[in-house]
Amino acid sequence: MTTPTTAEWFRPTKVKVLLVGLVVMVVALGILVVWWDAGDTPPAGQTAPALAPARQEPPPAWEEPVRFELGNRAPGAGWADELAVAKGKIATLERDLDAVVATLNALVEKQQREEAAAKRASQPSWSAARATGEPDTMTAGDFSTAWAPGSMDGGAEWLQLGYEKAVELAQVRVRETCGPGCIEKVAAVLENGTEVVIWQGRQTPAEGIAEPAFNAPAGLLARGVKVYLDTKRVPGWNEIDAVEMVGRDGTRQWAQTATASSSFGAGNGGNLDYFSGTIPFLREDKKAAGSTGFSTGLIPRGSRQPQP
Repeated sequence: MTTPTTAEWFRPTKVKVLLVGLVVMVVALGILVVWWDAGDTPPAGQTAPALAPARQEPPPAWEEPVRFELGNRAPGAGWADELAVAKGKIATLERDLDAVVATLNALVEKQQREEAAAKRASQPSWSAARATGEPDTMTAGDFSTAWAPGSMDGGAEWLQLGYEKAVELAQVRVRETCGPGCIEKVAAVLENGTEVVIWQGRQTPAEGIAEPAFNAPAGLLARGVKVYLDTKRVPGWNEIDAVEMVGRDGTRQWAQTATASSSFGAGNGGNLDYFSGTIPFLREDKKAAGSTGFSTGLIPRGSRQPQP
């Protein structure tokens, strides 16, 4: 068998056969397409179902937009009322939070007072440190919870007190619990240590507990107070339990530190009564005339030697 030549392939008869074959193929392809489309076409009077949307992955949480559920309401309908309710709830929460903060602050302050009282109680009896903090001598008389000079009727003495923060001084209040009336001068101690006298004069002796107040001129930024006494003015022991510093901003502070010209609690010729409890004391020289002893629970000053 011989292979046809190019001229033989393009003879008129063969060309016709090729053309007819191509036409048949095109017609068949068209019929196939029409049949394929006819399978997806809905019957007359019906519409084709909507195609399901392509599945999309949800956005990350940090890209999720904030949505508000409107329900069946048109935007803006009733929103003013809901906003007022929300504001009311926020105000209530703020009040509750303020109450919690106030309670916590009160607990902290109470703990600080208790710690300060415990620290004060551990100091030597009648020492300058006994004049720090809030008042803790509630009965007039000679008690170790107050500061007392080193000697009775010794003359010039002073007690200097330091406070937590400096304020523009408005007033100084001194709580005298034994032999009140011998204060002769009160000075404000500025931050640089300078003293400015705010009162000087002569007190009137009083009975019981006295709490004289000394007003200060405006413009004194004080960090401390110094109280001068003349113990010869009032016979017997003269004692100060606490000194309060009042600022012009309304703040009130009790002393945190104290020093003195002398203190019975720092020793009296080696005769120191050191006791870290809170039991009140009486001195031998204050024993009532005709008494045969001291009351139960009361320890006379000088009855014990200094403890290490």
